[in-house]
Amino acid sequence: YPSIDWYDYLLKKFSTQSQSNLNIRGGTEKVKYFFSLGYFTQDGMLKTNVIPHDYDNQIRYRRYNFRSNLDFQVTRDLTARFQFATQISDVKSSGNGNSDIWKGMSWSNPLMSPGIVDGKIITIENAVGSQNPWKWLYNNGYRESRGNNINSAVNIDYDFSQLVTKGLSAKVKIAYDSYYSSVKRHGKVFTDYLARRGDNGELYIFPQSEESIWYNDAAGWGKDRKLYIEAGINYDRAFGSHHISALALFNQSKYCSPSLAYL
Repeated sequence: YPSIDWYDYLLKKFSTQSQSNLNIRGGTEKVKYFFSLGYFTQDGMLKTNVIPHDYDNQIRYRRYNFRSNLDFQVTRDLTARFQFATQISDVKSSGNGNSDIWKGMSWSNPLMSPGIVDGKIITIENAVGSQNPWKWLYNNGYRESRGNNINSAVNIDYDFSQLVTKGLSAKVKIAYDSYYSSVKRHGKVFTDYLARRGDNGELYIFPQSEESIWYNDAAGWGKDRKLYIEAGINYDRAFGSHHISALALFNQSKYCSPSLAYL
């Protein structure tokens, strides 16, 4: 009878993670700029090369970031700031979610299967416990999840201290955010085998399923966008030991999403 440590059998000893950033900053008295680029990668810990197969079902996470800030001193009293940022994510996971693989390793009896023998997924006849975790891993296929998040804003400030009176200023802000995500699942069934001893004591293996062609399902997407507008007039001035401040502010926001139709 086998005695398998499924965690040691399916998981690598370590995995890799890296993060890279590039920042550029500079400008003049009239214009200042800042740009930032970032890349993050994290690989999974599954042993995915035990059986030869025509796809990579390793868990993987990739993220790309970009941010830019531009500040303009248009005139003595007028300033403008432009901000833009985007984040792109690319996630690859098990077709039915990574939790299924962990569940397979946790629930499977160490005595129920030798795992993989001669490149074949093997289960012992009348074994007690869950199915071979390798079957959970390979038959689940893989899922690709991608997301794109954009954030942008424009801020304009005007100081009326010289034109009207000291302490008086006005500001306008417009912000726009957008998000889009998509999910695709790719699946394939691998042949698994049942091990059984014959009357003569010889060990035989019998296929329990046929290898299928690739299929795609569970495709989906989501998106939304937000618009925010703000305008205000501010007065802030000190007269000797006295201080006066007042603020008049208007703001409006709009949120659009296809999912709102089902609320």
